[in-house]
Amino acid sequence: MKGYPKQGSPYCPGKFCGHGFVTFAEMVQVMLRLVESQLWKTYSIDWRAVGLWAKDAPDVSIIQRRAIAAQLKACPDNDCPATTSDAFESWLRRCSQDLDRCDFSAFGDFKKNNLLTAQLNILIQAKLISKEQSSRKRFQVLLRDDITSLLTTVKTLYVQCDMTISDYDGDAILNRQDRCPYAYDPRQQDTDADGVADVCDDDIDGDGVKNVLGVVDPW
Repeated sequence: MKGYPKQGSPYCPGKFCGHGFVTFAEMVQVMLRLVESQLWKTYSIDWRAVGLWAKDAPDVSIIQRRAIAAQLKACPDNDCPATTSDAFESWLRRCSQDLDRCDFSAFGDFKKNNLLTAQLNILIQAKLISKEQSSRKRFQVLLRDDITSLLTTVKTLYVQCDMTISDYDGDAILNRQDRCPYAYDPRQQDTDADGVADVCDDDIDGDGVKNVLGVVDPW
């Protein structure tokens, strides 16, 4: 997979990730590495706050400190998106220590103070991984079909929506707020309030019976 890994992964030490069994933790890292540069622009970050945090943070590398300094120089008075992988990861490290500040959550085996938890939240907010999928254990080995499905989602969105990755379906609703990110749906109607818009929901009233074909109109 082009561009990954940048460095060795702690979740498959001593080997190229994918050499043997692939864990869910490894898959999260792979997926984020493939699309992160397209997702940076959707997060406006207070680099002054990140810089203050980094002064006392022991796990921030010299390279990341330089990346933070470059971001502060580029936008000293206003929040702005990250422009490099190192800067984005620095922000994610801070978020992992204060999940609420970044509107992130812990999921099952993914706890506070773990960079992987912040990375998983990014993929969930980008609708690349569902909350149901996030219930997996970090070191759970994925089946081939699971891996293929996840990578197919990344490939489809990354290739087809490269210029508008913050709004996959072009309905003027950012993916993070879109109840139906893969289909044009400006109305966002959600009859059963399950977080999935009717256009994408095969059971819009939540009664356990599939919809009648053609019952939902996105217009």
